[in-house]
Amino acid sequence: PPNRSEFEAMSYNYTLQFVKDADTGIWISSFEGFPFALTVSTRLDFSYIKTNSPSSISIDQGWRIFKAGAAMCETGSTPISGTIPSITVSSPYLGEDSQIRRWKGNIWEKRNRYVPYPEINVQYIV
Repeated sequence: PPNRSEFEAMSYNYTLQFVKDADTGIWISSFEGFPFALTVSTRLDFSYIKTNSPSSISIDQGWRIFKAGAAMCETGSTPISGTIPSITVSSPYLGEDSQIRRWKGNIWEKRNRYVPYPEINVQYIV
């Protein structure tokens, strides 16, 4: 079958190092990570691979940020490049690892979920 894209709303659990204030356009850094859930419209890309060896299908790693000791670490397809205050963000980005399942016979379906990088309203407490 041909590759296709579908869209789905879901509650996505973000843990970000940077967030963009939608009112001011200012990037805010949170070196501890900033966890929150947000219902967003995600894009699901489906591709099909014909193979007798499904273990040869590559798994794309979704981007995630985590804390290891005192350091913030990231893995997968990083949506952030540059340094403050000139950060560029790839949006949408791969939000989770690829999912592989048998479609028919020796045809396998690979699903990648892309999520938007959120812009949120930030309240400053002094």
